[in-house]
Amino acid sequence: MIRKYEPADFKYLESWVPDAALLFQFSGPDWSFPLTAEQVEKHRAADPQRCMYVGLSTENEPFAIGEIIWNQPGATRLGRILIGDTQQRGRGLGTLFVQELLNETISVLQPEKVFLYVLEGNAGAIRCYEKIGFRFVESGTRLLPFQGKDWQMFQMVYTIPQRQLKTI
Repeated sequence: MIRKYEPADFKYLESWVPDAALLFQFSGPDWSFPLTAEQVEKHRAADPQRCMYVGLSTENEPFAIGEIIWNQPGATRLGRILIGDTQQRGRGLGTLFVQELLNETISVLQPEKVFLYVLEGNAGAIRCYEKIGFRFVESGTRLLPFQGKDWQMFQMVYTIPQRQLKTI
């Protein structure tokens, strides 16, 4: 289950990001370590086309964060996806969370495609996205500098099956 992010959720996000490398891996260069509530709120206020969500466990405890970004008609992007507690990673929760984000995207925005970016070396996230049906976009590679190195960021796309789209 997912719900919209609330400022009170920052305490979870803050505890899930122990270093600059993890912050860069899940959020890119837009946020800096240490992450502050002010950075997150400024990010949210600056772009109302971004909606952050929290993944909830069966005990109603937050375990993940992610965002849906409406970029252009017919296409949406998922971003800043993080399974918070390291003990929860590799157990299929990422797949469930991303699927919930996709369901919300389809329900609200009805895009034909959903994009996301993944940083090189993030094998767990790549496996998760591929399991759901995301595929790499050949021309979708960008370089991001971090700590004196350029990191490749790969674009992936999920095409919404027509049967999932509402007919008007």
